[in-house]
Amino acid sequence: MKTSSATIQALMQQAHQRALQLHADSLTLEHLLEATLANEDSAACQAVTFAFADPETLGQEILAIANGLMVVGSKAVLPFSPLAVKSLYQARESAASRGATAVLLTDVLEHAYEYAPDEICKDLSQAGLSLTSLRHEDESGDCLVDKGPLFRHFHNDTRRCLSLACKVAAQEKLEAISPAHLILGALSAADARELAGLRLSAAQQILRGRSADLTAPEERQLQPEGNLQALLQSLGDDADSLDLLLACHQHGSPELQAALARHKISPELLQRARGAWQDESPQTDG
Repeated sequence: MKTSSATIQALMQQAHQRALQLHADSLTLEHLLEATLANEDSAACQAVTFAFADPETLGQEILAIANGLMVVGSKAVLPFSPLAVKSLYQARESAASRGATAVLLTDVLEHAYEYAPDEICKDLSQAGLSLTSLRHEDESGDCLVDKGPLFRHFHNDTRRCLSLACKVAAQEKLEAISPAHLILGALSAADARELAGLRLSAAQQILRGRSADLTAPEERQLQPEGNLQALLQSLGDDADSLDLLLACHQHGSPELQAALARHKISPELLQRARGAWQDESPQTDG
């Protein structure tokens, strides 16, 4: 891959870290643009604001179509925390091992509890939660397969649980959905039924202010996808974030181009913005 400007290199580093937070399996143009718009000092972010658009809202729309494991809600788009992702994979594995047709609320609750901090588990147990009393009410049908897209075989109630967990995390202004949020989501989706002897109100009281998962994402090297490679090849050696945003009109997916159009971020506007704003001097690692 050709050598990019210092500005683009710095933004690529930020995008790579963002992609890790999203548990993506590759680095995409959406990760790069979302990271760029999150940088208030970037010329691209200032140009979007000049267009009377909201960089945060546009960033959320771009995030919703990015590669990764997240919940796309009407008011928030949030990824799962590292421990929440582990618990969800474990929930699917457990359901598959017993020959279930779908991942149930009880699977999510059971394994979210396993990945919650010990002190929280102790308090939840004292409030009545007992995994030994947990019953998986499996339906008859073909057994699910423990591979492929993670959420393919999640029951409708379980998908609702994930949405409710996202809502709680967003209300708490946290950046990821944790195992604690999954516990609350499962209990909420149970519609006032106790799961494993635990009531939602008791869990809410115990988890209030203690729900964040601050575990760092696993360090991995992600390879850029084809459209991102094409965009980087098209940029000049002195390219800035405005050049990047402009190139998205040519190399972005139809969904990304539609998002830019909805916010009136046109090539003409970006051309007019040249000279008006500049990127802050980047700081890169190494």
